[in-house]
Amino acid sequence: MYDGINVLAAGIAQEFPHAAMVAGYINGEFAWVQAQWNLFPHADHVTISTTAGANEGDVLDVESGDATPDQTAGWIAMRKAAGLYRPTIYCSLDVIPAVRIGTGSYILDKDYDIWVADYTGVAHEVSGCAATQYESTANYDISTVYDTAWPHRKAPAPPGPPHLGAPVGLSVTVNGQTADFGWGPLEGSESYLFQVFHHNSQGVYGAAIADETVTTNHVEGFQLPGGGQYAVRIRSRVPIGDWTDWTIF
Repeated sequence: MYDGINVLAAGIAQEFPHAAMVAGYINGEFAWVQAQWNLFPHADHVTISTTAGANEGDVLDVESGDATPDQTAGWIAMRKAAGLYRPTIYCSLDVIPAVRIGTGSYILDKDYDIWVADYTGVAHEVSGCAATQYESTANYDISTVYDTAWPHRKAPAPPGPPHLGAPVGLSVTVNGQTADFGWGPLEGSESYLFQVFHHNSQGVYGAAIADETVTTNHVEGFQLPGGGQYAVRIRSRVPIGDWTDWTIF
């Protein structure tokens, strides 16, 4: 990620036209105008507020002349109330302890993030922080973002239902006009969807002659209508799983 004051935006765009992420101020003396943001049509725009009184921005700049550590809790509360899922505090490495105090009951990496300035000249990670600004030049600053979801503007989608693989070891034993089916139990599965179809030599499936839920890993004495071939497949129904390969018999 690249950032700088407003007059540096054009130079950053010229040197890094394909930057994936850029950061700039949205208020204060060095605020970017829209034309400068437009220089980065393909980048994620990370917006920085220099004042804790402004209900705007992804990031609050906590450094001399801007916001102070004891203003961070109020700004975080205001931004979260406005819909920003996890606001970010920008500060230097030695200010992190004061920010941790200033944020009060808010929990780092859960309620808010830190983007830290630690000018080593080499890309590196600072534990607990979402990004590290490691180099500052006359024309731009460079940061490593090692939280790929940062900035966390929206709450993550809730996890979907568990998804299992396919049962293994599907076997079929035909006894005249009946068939027994069995398969290896799939750990975590509460029930299975059991399907049997008419099948012909061209691989065309007709109407299902079985489409039912079973709670065991076997079906015994299944009545066959007679004539031709059949195809069977199984999958976990709760939770959802993958189908076995078709077994022709």
